[in-house]
Amino acid sequence: MKILMATAMALSLCTSAFAGDLNSSALKTLLSTSGTSLVGDVHSYETVASIYQGAIDSKANIENDCEIQKGSENADCILWLTFSPMGETALQYSVSATGDKLVSKVINVSRGD
Repeated sequence: MKILMATAMALSLCTSAFAGDLNSSALKTLLSTSGTSLVGDVHSYETVASIYQGAIDSKANIENDCEIQKGSENADCILWLTFSPMGETALQYSVSATGDKLVSKVINVSRGD
């Protein structure tokens, strides 16, 4: 039983570490790319970098969540920017499974209260 629990915990930590690496790599890739189109609730003058910088300046909670779909070579990601006391912006995009290449040509921007 102890071996089973130890194996489960090790697998969980390994998976979490990989997910953290993917999220970090994907965010770096997203912020360093140019030439992608933003669609949705976005102003014509906004870029990924300006939206992200605005979140940093506003001290928003920033969380990037990526998930590799079973049987896919890509990861679907959402960059969550949560503002206090209210407001949220989400940027949806896709990257390679390693997070080093942006697959999306279009990034969907959604905003809410």
